[in-house]
Amino acid sequence: MFAQMPPATRALLILLVLAYGLQQLWPAPMLAHFGLWPDVGPILLERGPPPLYAQFELWQFLSHGFLHGGLGHLLLNGLALLMFGAVLEQVWGGQRFVLFFLVCVIGGGLMQWALTAPPEGQQVSVTLGASGGIFGVLGAYAVRFPKARVMLLIPPIPMPAWLLVAIFAVASTVLGFTGMVPGIAHFAHLGGLLTGLAVYALIARNWGRPPG
Repeated sequence: MFAQMPPATRALLILLVLAYGLQQLWPAPMLAHFGLWPDVGPILLERGPPPLYAQFELWQFLSHGFLHGGLGHLLLNGLALLMFGAVLEQVWGGQRFVLFFLVCVIGGGLMQWALTAPPEGQQVSVTLGASGGIFGVLGAYAVRFPKARVMLLIPPIPMPAWLLVAIFAVASTVLGFTGMVPGIAHFAHLGGLLTGLAVYALIARNWGRPPG
């Protein structure tokens, strides 16, 4: 099955797994350098010696998308990438699909970073995960194949793709602004989704043709 995946989707999954493996070997350095941190100056992660500091860097808008907060987080994103990304890759081709995915990762990171900057003196948190890219892919899939039947994991209810995306958009907006479910990058989800829809409307709708 793995060998039959479209090559770009397979390569992205391999990169996600490799990055997660590196996280297990060097958790603090990987988090410090490649997680997405708020722009509040140096943040002490380990007292050392030597001490390890994290701080915001521009490349983190992209690199955070290849780190994950746990195996379950990785598996959910990987499954969604396989289910929806492989279809889009077959329509668009590998290079366009990877570019689209990475742009959505950046868009999700930008919204999360911009809307969750902590007030001075308060605890900071790091943003991890490919969810921005995944939500962008899901948004494009729903626009391209709005009547395709998809299913929520919890609860397992089948529905058309457009409805699933609408539910995710509303939930991410409400949960992001209310803070009802902390510890999840809701604005990264929403930012990735909006980025994916915008890129699709402006450019990607002219990429390729859906399979017969």
